[in-house]
Amino acid sequence: MSKIDQIKLQTLVELGVRDAECARVVGCTREYVRQWKIKNGYLEPANYVEERFLEFYRQGMYDAEIAANCGVSSTSVYSWRIKNGLPPHRKNAKKHEEFLKLYKQGLNDSEIARKVGTYPAAVYCWRTKNNLPANAKPGGRKRA
Repeated sequence: MSKIDQIKLQTLVELGVRDAECARVVGCTREYVRQWKIKNGYLEPANYVEERFLEFYRQGMYDAEIAANCGVSSTSVYSWRIKNGLPPHRKNAKKHEEFLKLYKQGLNDSEIARKVGTYPAAVYCWRTKNNLPANAKPGGRKRA
C-alpha cells in the first residue's frame, strides 16, 4: 500500500468511517483495514476485547452495559455470551430475591411493593409467574 493510501486510510479511520467503506476507498480488503487498525493502535485485538467482556460480565453487568463500556453493539456481547455458554444477568434478579424474602415473611403484594419501591402489579406478576398463592392481608378475607 502506498504512503498516500496509508494517509487516506488513517484519515478515514480517524473520521470514524466504517471498515468496508475504508477498504473500498483505499482499494483493499476489510480484513486488511482491521489488521492495520490493530497494528496502529486504533483497534484492540479480539482476545483483549473478549477479556474485557468477561471482566465486565463477572462484575454483573448486563449486555448493554458491557457493550457501552467496550464500544461495541449489544448484539456483539450477546453473541459472545451465547458462544461461551454464559447466562444473561437479569436486571430484576435482586428485586425478585427481595420479593421472595418478603413473601416468605407473609407480606401481601401491596406491602412487598411498598418495601421494595415498585408497583403491586409487578409483585403480582412475579408471584403468579412463580405459582405462589397470595398472602392474605391481616384481618382480610382468606383465599381458598
